[in-house]
Amino acid sequence: MLKRIILYVFIALMIGALVWVFLDLRQANKPVKSALYAIPQSSSIVIENDNPFETWNRIANKTVIWEEFKTLDGFQYADSSLFHLDTLLQKDESWHTLLEKEKTYLVFNHNENGAEWGWLMKFPANYDYSELEGVLTQSLEAKKDSAGSYSLNIHEKSFFVQFKEQMVVVSPAKKFISKTLQTLESDESLASDSLFNEVYKTAGSTNHGHVFVNYQNISAIGQNLIKAGDKEVFKTVTNHFAEWSVMDISMKSNEVMLNGFTNLDPLNNQFLGTFSNQSPHDHDAAKILPENTASFIHFGFSNYLNWYEHYRQWLEKTSQLYSHDSLIKELEVNYKLTLEKDVLPWIEHESVLGYLDDETLNHRDRYFAVVKTSNEVLASKKLKAVSIESAEPRSYRDYEIHQLKTGKQFSLAFGRHFKAIEKPYYTIIDRFVILANDERTLVKIINDYLAGEPLIKKESFAQFNESVSEESNVFLYCNPAASSNLLMSFGSDHLDQFIAKNKSFIKKFQAISLQWSRESDNLFYQNAYLLHNPVYKEEVHSLWELALDTTTSMKPAVVKNHYTGANEIFIQDDNNTVYLISNTGKVLWKKQIEGKIISEIEQIDVYQNDKLQMIFNTDEAVYLLDRLGNNVESFPVKIAGGGSAPITVLDYDNNGDHRILVPTKTGDLLNLNNKGESVKGWVFEKQKSAIVSKVLYTVIKRKDYLITVNEKGHVYGHSRRGNVRLEMEEVLPVHGNSIFYLHANSSLESSYLSTADSFGLVHNLLLDDRLVKKELGDVHTPNIYLHADINMDNKPDYIVADSSGVKAWSDDDDELLNYELDNEVPTSLNNYRFQNTSAVGVSFKSKDEILLIDRTGKLWPHFPLRGGMPFSISDLNDDGSYNLIVTDKNGILYTYLLDEKM
Repeated sequence: MLKRIILYVFIALMIGALVWVFLDLRQANKPVKSALYAIPQSSSIVIENDNPFETWNRIANKTVIWEEFKTLDGFQYADSSLFHLDTLLQKDESWHTLLEKEKTYLVFNHNENGAEWGWLMKFPANYDYSELEGVLTQSLEAKKDSAGSYSLNIHEKSFFVQFKEQMVVVSPAKKFISKTLQTLESDESLASDSLFNEVYKTAGSTNHGHVFVNYQNISAIGQNLIKAGDKEVFKTVTNHFAEWSVMDISMKSNEVMLNGFTNLDPLNNQFLGTFSNQSPHDHDAAKILPENTASFIHFGFSNYLNWYEHYRQWLEKTSQLYSHDSLIKELEVNYKLTLEKDVLPWIEHESVLGYLDDETLNHRDRYFAVVKTSNEVLASKKLKAVSIESAEPRSYRDYEIHQLKTGKQFSLAFGRHFKAIEKPYYTIIDRFVILANDERTLVKIINDYLAGEPLIKKESFAQFNESVSEESNVFLYCNPAASSNLLMSFGSDHLDQFIAKNKSFIKKFQAISLQWSRESDNLFYQNAYLLHNPVYKEEVHSLWELALDTTTSMKPAVVKNHYTGANEIFIQDDNNTVYLISNTGKVLWKKQIEGKIISEIEQIDVYQNDKLQMIFNTDEAVYLLDRLGNNVESFPVKIAGGGSAPITVLDYDNNGDHRILVPTKTGDLLNLNNKGESVKGWVFEKQKSAIVSKVLYTVIKRKDYLITVNEKGHVYGHSRRGNVRLEMEEVLPVHGNSIFYLHANSSLESSYLSTADSFGLVHNLLLDDRLVKKELGDVHTPNIYLHADINMDNKPDYIVADSSGVKAWSDDDDELLNYELDNEVPTSLNNYRFQNTSAVGVSFKSKDEILLIDRTGKLWPHFPLRGGMPFSISDLNDDGSYNLIVTDKNGILYTYLLDEKM
């Protein structure tokens, strides 16, 4: 009996042991669920990573972008916390080994209180994580509650950790952990989302992980950044844009690139699906976009009409078709404009809505649009039919500019973003219809196009453009530094405050872009790109631009309107046409004259009635024009033998009885009165060679001296009547670039003429006939010499510009400035005086750019600027601001607003 009992017990134990072994083996072989089973399908963004240690090391130590983000409050905390956590985990071999082998997930969700996030990782089968719990309680001083959840503080922030089914979840929000654990027990995880799995399979191999974007929920995270009135629109657009994206993350020191795929739900009509039958198109419109384009959205079509049909289907799906069709009817009633007959037929492969970086325009007027047309003649005909009839068409550089009665048809044709184009002006360039709310924008686009300097040629954009796809269906581009006004226009107060507080941070990011290109019916290739540029150069843009009839070489002159007190601009082009231009860029009149102007433009009051005339000379005549461009008295006065140098206009007794001294090629010096007649009693004896300098006038010890230099270098001083008072034995060098400066003092012994020879050797000829030569170091040929006060000590300094640089010395040989040039010969050199400082300006015709260098040798903010000719600086509008007026190599006159102080 006992034996039988013992046998039964033994058999029971054997069976129990077998059951225990079986159960244990089954548990050991039980597959461990992927962490994807714990991530809800409603997650907005998921970042998958194979090796967080390596990724963190690259971010923290090898990218300058992270250094910029660390200047933001939240990122400062993240950086210090991650550094602290990394240090602790690196010490524990078990954590370190585990994190190198297992995939981790950073998940962003949204709830009623805003965004929340957490971090997940699964453990290998049979992994004993009790040691990890020890790390939490010992190294991180975590506390465990009755539910098995750990809580810990890192830099005064609370975090929670939960282990379950070979999974660990970390989050600052307990609700996130609860939702994750519930998802693990349900069938509503990403692992069971067929559309997520579709893009998941396309993920490439990368050391820095992948980012997944759920378009159905991404709007929830961005809601607090959008203005209240635009939130619903933002939600509609994003939630109905596409389904999922997966992008491989690639990081370099100054850029982040994301490449991957976006898919569509074939059962849902999503916006990106409107391009399902469209091949990607190149960005031909980029050749039209002006160089100061701050942001744009570009659509590329292979068949526009087919796209529009799909677009209508999307509008119907999103309950927007009724309002769309109502607007179509409104246009038919109010403007007799039929969308299907008058707009759609001439549209071809591209549409662009752009925004300008231009502080001279208000927010509305910075918008412009570019639409490619299949038929320029048809487009012109249809557009003219809805143009404002009373508005005179303007021709600018052979391009007609009209204004439309409405721009609503374009939001119907391309989408609600085109609502920014309201009642636009338009022109057509090379099969592109250009639309803009402000006529000045069209002028800018025409000028940049004809100058061959659109956005695509701009160095900063060209650098960015190398890293994006050449073709796409949807292309979003933003230069954050130049787009603050645009972002703030639809941003919430929260976003506006962030932009205002972090302008220096924003300015260091050169470009952000997003692109989608059709791969198959429901799959699109996607590219996202962020480019950092810590050395941001803020652009300065012209207040206005005006195309002259042809090129010009003259320094613009600023003259006074004696009726209004306003300043105006006088200039001559290379066809000898002179213009008077208002301070707003309007041509008041233009007039053909004989010869090139060789003097300054001066204003005198010949009738003593407070009305000013402009006087100047060419090599053929002396002109005196009233403000309407009419000749005054007997002017122009022909110059017998031809003019050889600029005229000098003197009013000895300040009584309006002017003397106009005209140097000639025959060696004579003419003396004219206000009527253009020769002054009686003038006894000047003709010199043996042409006079090459303007008459330099001074009074020393109550004696007048009219000083001239002829082409042989001989210097003479004359009285008011023309008698010789000084005849120098010493001679001055004369060459094609000679300029003579008079520095007058109280005696002949301390007064001198200054010039430089072609090698840059300065010659100072004192008026008591002593010649002093002064070397200015290693000066290259050719060069330009300037004798002016740059350091504001009321003493003239020695300034020279050559291909190596711009240099200046005081009379005591102290070096005042030394600005290096890159082996480019300057065209002109001038000095400018401001209220508190001074500067020299250098022009480069070959490069079509100008520099302004302050008295310490620093480049003025925002330079170089476009315009290769000599320039003027003046307060055009009498508002205390300085304006710079210059022309470029194409004959376009620019007026810039200049920062007074560096």
